[in-house]
Amino acid sequence: MRLDGREAMEALDFQWHRAGGIDRAHDPWQRLGQQRSASLVSELVGPERALAAVLPRTRRDDVSSAIRRAILVGELPRGARLREAPLAAALQVSRPTLREAIRTLVYEGIVVEEPFRGARVADPSPQSILDVASIRVALETLACQTLVERLESRNESALEKAFGEIVLARDAIDALGLAEAHSSFHRVVVQSARNALLEQVWQWLEGHIHLALTVDQIVHPDFNRMVNSHQAYLDILRTGQSDQISTEVRRHIFDQALDSAAQRRA
Repeated sequence: MRLDGREAMEALDFQWHRAGGIDRAHDPWQRLGQQRSASLVSELVGPERALAAVLPRTRRDDVSSAIRRAILVGELPRGARLREAPLAAALQVSRPTLREAIRTLVYEGIVVEEPFRGARVADPSPQSILDVASIRVALETLACQTLVERLESRNESALEKAFGEIVLARDAIDALGLAEAHSSFHRVVVQSARNALLEQVWQWLEGHIHLALTVDQIVHPDFNRMVNSHQAYLDILRTGQSDQISTEVRRHIFDQALDSAAQRRA
C-alpha cells in the first residue's frame, strides 16, 4: 500500500515512539511543524482559526476533543460544516486522523454525516430535544428508583466521585471536562441500578443523550448551575423518597429540555 507524505510521517513517528525515547531535535513531526506551521495558519479562514493545533502524537482522541470543545464554546456553531482541509490544517493532523476523530463525534451524536455533503455539527430540532428528554426521564426514573431500593456504599461512592468530577470541571472552568463529567454522572446513575437491559437501552441511546447534554450546556453555560442541579439530584437519591425522586428527575431533565427547546425556537 502506498502512503502519502503525511501518512508516511505518521508511520515513521509511530515506529520512533515504539523504539523508546525521542530526540526532539530529530523528531520528524517537529521538523514538519516548523516548516509548515506559519504557512498553514496564514491560509486559515472562518471559525477554524480559533482551533489550537494538536500535538501529532495525541492523534484521534485529542483531535475529537479539540473539535468537541470548539462546539461546546460556540467556535463551531450548530449546523456548521466540518471542512476537512481547513480543520486538518488548523489541528495540524492528517486527513485520515481527522476522519477517525469525526467518526467518534458522529457516534456521540454531536456531529452528523450526510451522503455526498460531508459532516456538520448537529443541529437538533426543538421537538427532538423534547423526545430525548421524555425517554431520559423514563429511563432515569426507573434507574433511580431501583438504585435507592438497594443503595450500597460502593454505589454511593461512585455517585459522589462522579459529582466530584463536575465540581472539579467547574472550578477549572473547563467546558469540555464539564460536558464529559455531566455525561459520566448520568451514566453512573444508570449503571448503579444494575439492570442489564436498562443499561443496554441507555447505551443504544447514548449518542442522542450525549447530544442532548451538549445542547443543554451550550444553552445554559452557567457552570455553577450545573453543580447545583446535580447536587440537588444527588441529595434526592440519598433521601430514598420515590415521589420526590420522580419529581426531581423530571425537573432536572425535562424542565431544562423545555427551556432549551424554547430558546431554539426563539
